[in-house]
Amino acid sequence: MIKSLTAIFLLLATCLFAEKSREIEKPALAYLEKQACHQFNEKKYEQAVGGLRKIIRYYPASPAATNAYYFMGISYYYLRDYDLANKAFTCYLEKDAAGLHFEEVMRYKFAIAEAFRKGECVHLFGARHLPKWLSADNEAIETYDEIISVMPGQELAVCSLWGKGALLLRSCQYKEGREALQTLIVAFPRHPLAIESYLEIACSYLKECQKESGNSDLLSLAAINIKKFQQAFPSEPRVKTAEKMYHQMQECYAAAVYEMAEFYEKTCHPDAASIYYKAVLRDFPSTSYARFSSRALYRLEECSKCS
Repeated sequence: MIKSLTAIFLLLATCLFAEKSREIEKPALAYLEKQACHQFNEKKYEQAVGGLRKIIRYYPASPAATNAYYFMGISYYYLRDYDLANKAFTCYLEKDAAGLHFEEVMRYKFAIAEAFRKGECVHLFGARHLPKWLSADNEAIETYDEIISVMPGQELAVCSLWGKGALLLRSCQYKEGREALQTLIVAFPRHPLAIESYLEIACSYLKECQKESGNSDLLSLAAINIKKFQQAFPSEPRVKTAEKMYHQMQECYAAAVYEMAEFYEKTCHPDAASIYYKAVLRDFPSTSYARFSSRALYRLEECSKCS
């Protein structure tokens, strides 16, 4: 029993001594700040990050730690460790949400989101020593949403809505992507990105229709988008680009109906084939398949006369 108590006492004494030693070895804040500032100004970002981390570790409750997160975010940004930069900036905002560097931090966050949208990846498990292999699409969306929520009505919010919509559409999340771009159009109807949004929405309807040619609602929604585009920007030449995409959609739908008509004709069901050929002429008169259907109907009529 006495031996056990002695052992415990020695262990506690060792721990206290070690803790005391660490306190004695703790670098002075002024020294750490001066060293980190010098390294940052010299653009020695790797070394600066090391010094800034020490400030945060040894003096977590000090204003210096808050600023350290800010400069660490910038350092990581220029080291192209965008996910770590974003985390550092988030820590800065958590400590000082309305601080001196708020707007600059949000600009950095937007640049990081754009880098993610353009293909930059994040570290495995968020660890810097591991490779950057993971897609950062989710991180980009979260960062865009953060900017949209804290800076409504400002230019960064417009650009974030655009970036979010474009990213969602690229990943085939058509409904969510169009919602983001339509929010931009409603909130900023005269902004140049509103024009780009109309075009991107038109393109998304075309891409979705090429995958789901059976969904006829897409054609109606695409027509509504073009009508709104024309009303908002009547002299905009790129309205014709949207109209061309709409015509491509019509060709896509007409092709599906025409193929059904051909199937019935080849399987000796001329009456059913005639119904579908007429549907192409009625619903898609300006398409190439309307001409093909007209010839097919003439052919069916001639065959019926012969029989």
